[in-house]
Amino acid sequence: MKTLIIAALGLASIASSAWAHDALKSDTTVVDVTYDASSVATPRAAQNLLARLGDAALEACGAYPGSVRDYRMAVSRSACYRDKLDKAVAQVDSPMLSKVYDSEGPLMVVGGS
Repeated sequence: MKTLIIAALGLASIASSAWAHDALKSDTTVVDVTYDASSVATPRAAQNLLARLGDAALEACGAYPGSVRDYRMAVSRSACYRDKLDKAVAQVDSPMLSKVYDSEGPLMVVGGS
């Protein structure tokens, strides 16, 4: 099982867990997303992981699960959110996830959360 760490400090980029915990321990929001390779084997599974990564990117950029939908939508249009999600998808390194992300884009993630 793998864990993806999404970290934010202002507009800081995604960071590895070691960097996030050592260098920015007190000033960083860290959001763990746990997955395994089989969780991106089908388009539907990739969509589900992408939604989870999107929620983590929103949280890393300041929009929490209890935030109102309009605020979550505003954060989803930010450079912070796009950067976090782009880097998270690249870090997972799954052709299926990349294909789904390229076809649906970052805004699909925000819909119902």
